[in-house]
Amino acid sequence: MIKLNQFALGTALSAFLLVSSSQYGCAETSQNLIAQASETAAKETLETIARKTLDTSIKPAILNHPRLVLKNGAHFLVMDESGLMPDGTSYGYGLYKDDTRYLSMLDMSLNGHSPVLLSASTDEGYAGRFLYGNAADSASGAAEQQIMLKRDVVVNDGVFEKLTVTNFGNSAIDVTLEIKFASDYADMFEVRGMGRKARGQLKETILPDETAVTSSVVISYGGLDNKVMSTRLMFDEKAVSVQKDRIVFKFHLNGQQTKVINMAVGTSFDAAFQVSSKVTTFDTEKESADLAYKAWRDTTARVTTSNTEFDRLMERSVRDLYILRQPTPRGNCLAAGIPWFAVAFGRDQEITAMQTLMFFPTLAKDVIEVLAAYQGKQTDSYTEEKSGRIMHELRLGEMARMKEIAFTPYYGTVDGTPLWLVLVSRYFEQTGDIGFIKKHWPEIERALDYLNLESASGYLRYGGKEGAALSNQGWKDSADSVMYANGKLAKAPIALCEPQGYLYTAWFKAAQMAKAIGNEEQAKALSEKAAALKTRFNRDFWMPEKRGIALALDGDGKQCDVYSSNIGHLLASGILNEKAATECADILMSDEMFCGWGIRTLASSETAYNPMSYHNGSVWPHDNAMSIEGLCRIGRSADALRVMSGLFETSKFRPDMRLPELFCGFSDRNFDRPVWYPVSCAPQAWAAGSVFQMLSGCLGLIPDAQSGSLRVVRPALPEWLEHVEVRGIRVGKGICDLQFEREKDGSTHCKVLSSRDVNVGVEN
Repeated sequence: MIKLNQFALGTALSAFLLVSSSQYGCAETSQNLIAQASETAAKETLETIARKTLDTSIKPAILNHPRLVLKNGAHFLVMDESGLMPDGTSYGYGLYKDDTRYLSMLDMSLNGHSPVLLSASTDEGYAGRFLYGNAADSASGAAEQQIMLKRDVVVNDGVFEKLTVTNFGNSAIDVTLEIKFASDYADMFEVRGMGRKARGQLKETILPDETAVTSSVVISYGGLDNKVMSTRLMFDEKAVSVQKDRIVFKFHLNGQQTKVINMAVGTSFDAAFQVSSKVTTFDTEKESADLAYKAWRDTTARVTTSNTEFDRLMERSVRDLYILRQPTPRGNCLAAGIPWFAVAFGRDQEITAMQTLMFFPTLAKDVIEVLAAYQGKQTDSYTEEKSGRIMHELRLGEMARMKEIAFTPYYGTVDGTPLWLVLVSRYFEQTGDIGFIKKHWPEIERALDYLNLESASGYLRYGGKEGAALSNQGWKDSADSVMYANGKLAKAPIALCEPQGYLYTAWFKAAQMAKAIGNEEQAKALSEKAAALKTRFNRDFWMPEKRGIALALDGDGKQCDVYSSNIGHLLASGILNEKAATECADILMSDEMFCGWGIRTLASSETAYNPMSYHNGSVWPHDNAMSIEGLCRIGRSADALRVMSGLFETSKFRPDMRLPELFCGFSDRNFDRPVWYPVSCAPQAWAAGSVFQMLSGCLGLIPDAQSGSLRVVRPALPEWLEHVEVRGIRVGKGICDLQFEREKDGSTHCKVLSSRDVNVGVEN
């Protein structure tokens, strides 16, 4: 995804700076984009520039500060560790929807003092509970911890809270509950640090009529595109004071008495709020959210194991995948990560969908259809759109609508298109849905045509355009992630190794799909292209002296002769010959690559190695999961289990039991625990999906819906996982339940618990 280290728009826009190596990865945007964006900005009319604006100095977020998040659908909350969103910080707190911060502050006080956090839980993902006590207050006579404030919060097409205030003392007290709020309607890119020459304006805050029986406030903002965004706070209790930035409730509580107030926060884009005195309660919305989650969960496979900690990791990952579902104007898909990348991406959700396909096939279907809907139709040098190309990143905020940024969507990725074809083919293997393939065959053919043009030189390449700065468009998209053994950066245009593996699989699997719908000639041509690519690749990328596959070829065909984790993506692709696959597996499991917690992105023996860098020595769980699947496919299950065990141990050091997006690549021989990378999204899609790819890879699950079968090939379980039960695996129109047991001799056996309309074959 485009995760920018530096993104400048000439004199029209100020520099966009993120922390070193950038939160969530990122290559620099090319100078072509910068120049074109500057030209666009220069064309602003004097009327627009002269428009009354807000203060343009939105504080850029400090990205590595601890935070709590809740998300459901398009809305998500970014809160401090107490569940509040205080004013005056630089941590990006707020209520967001579609790249816009609809609330920039939501803070509370009891009798003039900040509440004291006692407990916080956000385990459900879309709902949380926060418990506070009060500070001692001589004015009201309340002793310390005499007053309890409990906040039950759920995100469900808005935010709904139940505020419960209880006096646990024996004597009566007066309580003042003050809620402060603000909205700045900052675009997510502003929050992350990009300045703007002009902004829209806040409108007059609408306060409740004196005759109203409840209290409400509406804050609105008119954007430069004349779109109005609004935030409404409603309460089912009449406040004693309602102002444009705070609302105050006062009540008298006898000993052991409780007061409950419901608050509802709604957002609106380009539509006026309907006047209403009825407030939807937390209980109603929580029940609705729970039922929606249950309905979705009932469509997925379920996994239970003998290891309760592993079960917890899986359940956390399931909930993360659920809340990362993301609506777009053209359908639902997956967001890449919260908070900064809660938008649709190409590569990220393609990989996540493949990771989870065995367990969550409907996720893959949604991803395929949304990316097909945004497939490129024309040539646009600013957004890098081309006919047939699959998008990279879609933003929906004001800056995107005003074309101040290129993500409208942006198409600059070398691997999004072949990965989409791989995902489509895997979905077909899992479901056998020939009607779905026929429906999307026009998009499939456009993608194939695009790949034919892009690989005309023999390989998929990127970069090297006149006037463009070096930028990387593979998954390692930071500016320093492709280099030679001497540490110098590669010369563009660059042919990374793993996109060629994706391309091989795309052609090979597309041939099978073409054959399935009766296109025999096309199937033959695609098979021949795949075979030729395999021969060419093993010749050109093989490093005779280092006995491995090069990270990339540069613009002159010279090898980027370093050991990297990118080769792990090739193991399951089929592009490697037997010798290369064996050597690559040995490299991945060497002490220079495998640090004990996982496989490093770059070997410690390389000049550019840095265990604290973003892509040059760190460990990424999704990257490791790709290697685990590949190691299992080539018969190296013991090695796969070593890597899986390291990642599982890593998750146990996390209080939220989440696999991190990445962590530092220090060896477990030198550190007794993983060293965290300071900046990451949590949750993050392909980190959440990693556990499912690891498990399905080690269980050896290979579906073939066309023949109505599921092959279980060389299943293997680590010693800490003696028993695994998977129920509800869907292959074609069939469904089956499987049980795996690890024996004392280390072997793993599979038992078919039940099977309907699917033939399960076990190959030990």
